Amino acid sequence: MSTFLTDTVDILRRTPAVVSALLAGVPNAWAETPDVPDGWRPRDVVGHLISAEIDDWIPRAERILADGTSKPFEAFDRFAHVELDSDVPLDRLVERFAELRAQMLARLDELVTDESDLDRRGLHPTLGEVTLRELLATWAVHDLDHVSQIFAGMAASQDAAVGPWKTYLGILLRRDDPAAMLGEEHSAKLRRLAERTHTNPGTIARSLLSTALDEADPDPRNVTALLDSIPGALDRAERGQKEAQDGQGMRLEDL
Repeated sequence: MSTFLTDTVDILRRTPAVVSALLAGVPNAWAETPDVPDGWRPRDVVGHLISAEIDDWIPRAERILADGTSKPFEAFDRFAHVELDSDVPLDRLVERFAELRAQMLARLDELVTDESDLDRRGLHPTLGEVTLRELLATWAVHDLDHVSQIFAGMAASQDAAVGPWKTYLGILLRRDDPAAMLGEEHSAKLRRLAERTHTNPGTIARSLLSTALDEADPDPRNVTALLDSIPGALDRAERGQKEAQDGQGMRLEDL
């Protein structure tokens, strides 16, 4: 029997403790800066996580198990927290997230009674058919994505304070210039474009990425073609698979 469900729930159960350790009682100066210009502050991230607990993961799991692919998921408002949480203290948001996560995991335990449930399918309004297994994996990775956003926002609050040491701090360099994550050729191209348009490189990079995602074809055949066009992608994937088979990978609990 697979350990997928217990492993995933273990990650999901950890997130509120991580968020609390980072943000409960933290000075306001460390929690009021967005991760990137026009991005989200740590409190915005917690508000979004709360909204997802209420309106996203479990409602969609219930829809999969009740209706299969006959009825699509309801649309999820990623920005619902902006109106709902504007006057709520950060510590209360952190507490509320922990309360909701405990409730949602208890509900998940009630819903999934057999491992075969994980392969049951639902209908996403834009992605098409998805499985419950994919939904739960996305829930866990969504946590990790937004926890990293909290780290980035907290680091950004000290952007000026670190002085010249910023040159060694990738978490701040990436905030100013996503080209820091690109190869030399693409970095230079992005910087030239920013200079010609008098625009922040990060703004241009986010705009280009959004456009690319909007135009991306979710058809698996085309996704495969896209990955095949990335230099070295297949070699890296095969190398990673071999390392995992040889026991050279890192266990999740060792991360």
